[in-house]
Amino acid sequence: MDPLGRHRSTPMVYPMRQDGCGIVEKNTVVQISLIAESNQLQTRLATFGIATQTVLQVEPIFVLQQSSLVEVFKELGADMKLGLSGRPSRPRGTLGTSMVYQIKGDAMVFTPLFLDQTDFYMSLDMHLLIDVIKDSLRFIHTNWKKPKRPLMVLLLRANHVWGKHFQELLEMISAFKQGNWDGVPVKLGRLQQFMATSFVEHLDFVQQDVRKLDERLITPTPSHPTSMHHRVSRHSLYNPVRMLSGQRSPPPPPAEPEEEIDYDKLYDTDDIMEYYEGTTVLSTRLMLLSRLFLCHGPGFDTPIGPVLDVVKALYSQAINDEDWYSIRIGASLLSKTVDSLAPSITLMVAVNRQVCLGVFGHAEHVISEPLPPAAIQTVLFNSVRPHKVADASLQQELVIFLGNCVTNQPELFEGMQRIRLGWLIQAMSDELNMTGNESVSIYQLAPSAIKQLLVAVLSSRSQKAERTCMQQRRREGSLNRVPAQFYERVLQVLLHCQGGLSLHSHTLPQEPLVQDNKPQDKSFILCVEELLSQSRSPEYRQLIVELLGVLASFFQRNSEVVVKVTVSLDKLLTDAVTLFATENHLDVENMSTDALTTDFAKAYPYGNHGTASFMLRAAGYYLLHSQDCDISRCIVN
Repeated sequence: MDPLGRHRSTPMVYPMRQDGCGIVEKNTVVQISLIAESNQLQTRLATFGIATQTVLQVEPIFVLQQSSLVEVFKELGADMKLGLSGRPSRPRGTLGTSMVYQIKGDAMVFTPLFLDQTDFYMSLDMHLLIDVIKDSLRFIHTNWKKPKRPLMVLLLRANHVWGKHFQELLEMISAFKQGNWDGVPVKLGRLQQFMATSFVEHLDFVQQDVRKLDERLITPTPSHPTSMHHRVSRHSLYNPVRMLSGQRSPPPPPAEPEEEIDYDKLYDTDDIMEYYEGTTVLSTRLMLLSRLFLCHGPGFDTPIGPVLDVVKALYSQAINDEDWYSIRIGASLLSKTVDSLAPSITLMVAVNRQVCLGVFGHAEHVISEPLPPAAIQTVLFNSVRPHKVADASLQQELVIFLGNCVTNQPELFEGMQRIRLGWLIQAMSDELNMTGNESVSIYQLAPSAIKQLLVAVLSSRSQKAERTCMQQRRREGSLNRVPAQFYERVLQVLLHCQGGLSLHSHTLPQEPLVQDNKPQDKSFILCVEELLSQSRSPEYRQLIVELLGVLASFFQRNSEVVVKVTVSLDKLLTDAVTLFATENHLDVENMSTDALTTDFAKAYPYGNHGTASFMLRAAGYYLLHSQDCDISRCIVN
């Protein structure tokens, strides 16, 4: 079987890479060509000393989007007689768009995935886009193995020039001119001059006319010099660097006063449209439309048109206004997904991390193995979006950032086996509130600020000295992080508990776990994480983690104790909270269990009156009395 027809061609012999001085050095130089989407944009860029070309000026070379290259490669391996459909519609990575393609006699180059107009809205954040370009150049420089040099074609659009991050774009291009950017050797020039030094890939299997695939590339995006020049979104006033360093940001501008709306209780179409007409806040209008969208479907007709058409119009307005909350709501309702979602999840699964998609306080979908893009989209839009519309978009951003972090900064995930995105958003919101910006929602931040906030939460950099015991417990619980040797200590506890451990209605049995597993085995770790996932709040989870550590210490000092019944962790923690409340003279009769537990979580863990001492005393009374043992014979202190 040879569906690619390779038996008809001889292996390509690549010539030695050479330049004017002989063999090219091992330090790969990345060639960069700048393409302006219109003549007007080219003229404006020239006033800043930036030389660009338009798509027409580089003919006979064709410049297309990465999405067109995906369409081309769908023909790879396709064979009707054999029933082979060809390569799946998966995005081509940075290396795949860094070469020249010879297709049916035409030379073609393709812009990187992150510049696709059909791509996720994250490319609208210029600050993030520059970071992505930097990471892509570094990746190409490190991983390029082809003869000759790689070529990156950057398409500059009007929103790049009129945006508030234009100065950063100028600095980046200035570094290109100097031949080095962040340690990566680069060479800036015209596309035609790079044809002789770029690697060329010949695609002989293509039958379609590739030139007709991409009409969007040469269609200029609308520029708004009046509204966009020096424009600063009201959400951009909150500098993420100041947030994460503890500096106070300026107070938000006064928002339009409006009635608080409980969207979950809105079902009547007339009531929804009445609210819609009574507000001009973009995010509020989109949330109202989301109720019609989720209850009646995207084709539901309203007095102002079909729901889907109105959402598209408001989404375009949100992009122009850089209203990130509204952008996320609109993208979710339009079912927009980022192309590299599945590879990012695969990266996390490959390093033995589970990924949980879901909204905080609701059921989660646990991903333990790679999933195709369609399956991930189904989870996002069927399980996440109905509970919180914007989360279906924000969680995609987090997946991309987490995939990048797990590759480049794996130390950030130490002690984390299950990444629960809904809980992670909760941790990030708590961290944001600690900076003194309680009025700012995490959904209002730009993707670049989300990335900075995520790294800060994972790395424990920001506000650590000012964090209270309660805040620390909420953070560790939200991150699902456990201390070193934790699973070894849980196994030690199970060795003494013949009936296993229970949390709420879930039980972690002693057998066959103890007999068949070691502490470092993935199956055992996942069973323990499943038990901990029954916790109703982040701080409660962290208290259970601390309780298991106390139990391990108890059994280590009292190795003769064996408990034949199932040990209820809820019961142990409740007993510890009761002891704490009694000694601190709290109003036990009138305070709820949750309120008492909250006060307990605020207390310092160590010392004679720390939470650990109450846990140890509760464990001693519960475990020893249940075995009809004399508590005075065991070391409880």
